[in-house]
Amino acid sequence: MRSVCIVIEYLLDSTAAVEVWTEYCSLALASVSEPDGQENCRAMFERALSNGGLHVVDGSLLWDSYRDLEEALGDTKKYLSVCRRQLSIPLFGMEHAYEQIKEKIEIDENMEQSYRKALEKLKVLKQWEEKLLSAPESEKASIYKEYIAYEMKEKQPPRVLCLYER
Repeated sequence: MRSVCIVIEYLLDSTAAVEVWTEYCSLALASVSEPDGQENCRAMFERALSNGGLHVVDGSLLWDSYRDLEEALGDTKKYLSVCRRQLSIPLFGMEHAYEQIKEKIEIDENMEQSYRKALEKLKVLKQWEEKLLSAPESEKASIYKEYIAYEMKEKQPPRVLCLYER
């Protein structure tokens, strides 16, 4: 297990791939019942979210897993915090996450407002992401440049960083 973690740490230093972070968080979940396991898992998810949680296409994988962890641990305050944060970020699949969350908790007005705002932002970002998904490799660099320029104009440094890392 230790050697697998070393390899993944190496990969994490050289990529911001959500898939790698998801696998690493899955490994961390195996230690949740050990002393300090819960805090170590939470720290790993927070680290993963700071690296891939804004990824419009794949970020929901990390958020959903973290939300599932907090639900399983039964810490209502932390679960609500993760739900609130997730619903405020424009991500593919956020409508599904909203429905799942709504089945478990009452969504207050602030959370609803954040969700609606993120959903509106997603409509804009979805156009960029669809361009990237459908474009041939030779055109992706110019699309990324335009997408980054848009995010810079919107004054979204974390989103700009996420795009650069992709």
